[in-house]
Amino acid sequence: MAAIVSITAPIFLLIALGFVAVRADWIPREGALAMGRYVLRFALPALVFNALAKRPLGEMLVPQFLVVYVGGSLLTFTVGMAVSTVLRRTRPLGNAFFGMGVSMSN
Repeated sequence: MAAIVSITAPIFLLIALGFVAVRADWIPREGALAMGRYVLRFALPALVFNALAKRPLGEMLVPQFLVVYVGGSLLTFTVGMAVSTVLRRTRPLGNAFFGMGVSMSN
């Protein structure tokens, strides 16, 4: 538990600091929006790329995990399409989009 807190605490402290900074007008709202866009579009992808580039490929691709992940996604997609077909009674293309929306994870 302490390991999880030590990893996540700095993230939540930074979020709280940003909230306080905008509320106290230390940073204008427009500046916070610009920083948020920068983080989401440049800093975070670079951080993820850097973390993944330092690991061997075999450590990142675990076949058992991929099989379960793909199987769960396909099952969720099928259930979403079935529910959409029965309850919403939309066209097949609309059902497919609903199934994709249900099965796509973050």
